[in-house]
Amino acid sequence: MSLERLIPALSRARTLQHALESARTSADFSAVEGLRVPLLASILDAREGPQCLLAIASTGREADAVREALGAVAPHATVLDLPAWETLPHERLSPSAETVGRRIRTLRALRDWEAAPAPKPDLVVVASVRAALQPLAPGLTEVEPVVLRRAGRGYDLAQVTARLIDLAYSRVDMVTRRGEFAVRGGILDVF
Repeated sequence: MSLERLIPALSRARTLQHALESARTSADFSAVEGLRVPLLASILDAREGPQCLLAIASTGREADAVREALGAVAPHATVLDLPAWETLPHERLSPSAETVGRRIRTLRALRDWEAAPAPKPDLVVVASVRAALQPLAPGLTEVEPVVLRRAGRGYDLAQVTARLIDLAYSRVDMVTRRGEFAVRGGILDVF
């Protein structure tokens, strides 16, 4: 269900008008829970040209709620998430391959959005405070992914295997988790 007609009605409120005047340039806002998503959608509508916004929520659960609600209020915008690692910095554990993949996918989308010619859709990246504060290694978006087709043929298996190892995939006998691959004869299993 699309709620984008809600934004013009809300924009008649003086406090929202004042906030939108402040948002014509770079601005930071803190908003109550019920006003967060309409404020983001109003900012997208008020500014000219394609916009890229970073919305930071207190927790991962709130970030997920903002991301889902923004799809109903601003269906024209591309909404991406930047998830937090499940591990703390002092722990000797790596974040899951899924989380790392989602973070890199969002960073690549930001890179591609910036390089794309106009017209391009508005882009909103939603993150929790924890996710926004976690460091990003330089050059992450320069690493190109391995692209394979299901039941594809004609790949150089040795080259693909070496590339997967370079990208920190684990070679195992039987694939059971993300970030693993197995080679059995001429068959490559990747998860």
